Amino acid sequence: MNKIYQKYKAEYDEDVKKYGDKTSTHISATDLAILIMDGLKKKYPEYKFAKTSRYFAGGSSVDINLQTGWKNLSEEKSKEINKFIDSYSGAAFDGMIDLKYNEKIWLMPDGSVTAADNGGGTSGSVSGYIFPKPSEDAIKISSGAWVMFDAYPKYKTKAYKAYSEYQKQKNQEAA
Repeated sequence: MNKIYQKYKAEYDEDVKKYGDKTSTHISATDLAILIMDGLKKKYPEYKFAKTSRYFAGGSSVDINLQTGWKNLSEEKSKEINKFIDSYSGAAFDGMIDLKYNEKIWLMPDGSVTAADNGGGTSGSVSGYIFPKPSEDAIKISSGAWVMFDAYPKYKTKAYKAYSEYQKQKNQEAA
């Protein structure tokens, strides 16, 4: 059983007792980053990733960087990883009406996630959705955090130095 799931399960059960089954439990960006990293280790064991969680006025964010494997990463594989990471996102943006809105996710005991709801749409270009509880043990979490993926190493790491040198060499060969 996933540690993050265990941490929030009792709180979620208590919230459901108080507020009904439409409730969700807030998860910190730090715990969300840990949850994403656990998922990445299971799904993409051939790569190494780094995480950063940040808090700022108006919200929080989680940045995931690819530390190894960037040399041979295809555009297709990068999009696949990005889609996987994005499934953990707790925030989205409707550019039509210039609005950030929250997305909630179902967290399963094994640490996997699936979409839960987005509050019913924004009256802009975003359609609302509400997905039923996928299993009896699932808990609905909300982070409000932006989640981003960069297919290159975290800045100021050994891996980034190697990446930077590789890019310089590639640019010189192309010139």
